[in-house]
Amino acid sequence: MTGIPATAARRRAIGATCLAALILAGWTAARAEVIEEVAATVNGQIITRTDLLTREAQVRAQITRQFSEDDLESKLTEARRNLLTDLIRELLLMQRAEIMGLDLDKVYKSALDNLKEQQGIRTNDEMQALLKQEGITESELREILLRYNVPDIMINLEVRQKMAIPEEELKAYFEKHREEFRVHESYKVREVVLLADSHSAEELDQISEKIKADLAGGLPFAEAVLKYSEAPSRFQEGIIGPLSAQDLTGGLREAVAKLKQDEVAGPIKIRGNVHFVQLVSMTEAQEPDFERVKAGIENKLKQERFAGELDAYWQRLYRENRLTIKERYRIYALDIPKT
Repeated sequence: MTGIPATAARRRAIGATCLAALILAGWTAARAEVIEEVAATVNGQIITRTDLLTREAQVRAQITRQFSEDDLESKLTEARRNLLTDLIRELLLMQRAEIMGLDLDKVYKSALDNLKEQQGIRTNDEMQALLKQEGITESELREILLRYNVPDIMINLEVRQKMAIPEEELKAYFEKHREEFRVHESYKVREVVLLADSHSAEELDQISEKIKADLAGGLPFAEAVLKYSEAPSRFQEGIIGPLSAQDLTGGLREAVAKLKQDEVAGPIKIRGNVHFVQLVSMTEAQEPDFERVKAGIENKLKQERFAGELDAYWQRLYRENRLTIKERYRIYALDIPKT
């Protein structure tokens, strides 16, 4: 099913893009409709045709920004199937937030502060100028921001935080996947590499001596990477790894194994190339340990079950609340069963 996962993605997109492009996309045009019609009600609260048109314009704006023309129509068709579903779910969650006493003023202030930061708005006058430019009121902005933020908060409170995996189930998963939790010794190193194909043997020796002298004189190894290294790793500050001991060739393995953090070894010749290495970090081998990986197992199992738990939550809300959907608008709410 779609719904909150889809609208959450839209809210994240909105948070990272232009206010006018997404949050307010279609607001003025849809609001200007003269003929109004009830599409659905949620516990007596109305969702109108204008609401549906506004949401469609917002979704169209987002999809147009994300997909090419080849995929555009199919994505729009798919999105339209859930326009009313999303609106109904958002309204259900807004109503539950009020029942549960969620501090909506606090949520709005936080959302407004984030919006101001994203848009580079520093003063109330600048905020008022933006609202005037977009043709909306402060109360309308509050409604928009709450509708885009409260649902995520409620899903977190009502679904994620209430999910619990029994201890014995976590242990059973650990035993079944025990070897996956074994930690092998590994190293992360920074390297300077001189390629034999680019230099004569005499040049390699000369440059190696220069590198040794620079490092002995206090040149940071990261700067030596930029100055001398000819390996692709130079584009990532010379860092490679984590690498297991088996990933390192004999000469490097022996050299790295003797290093303490930040110590340097070299020059080391391997297949004609010259290597200098600095130990960035070393991870010691560890036997599988349930307590060490317990939280990760729990998060993994919760993530796997979240979609099912969320669907069960929606079904419960549909049963416990009074929903009416006008028949001609059911094509926009196919996931909601008829009652």
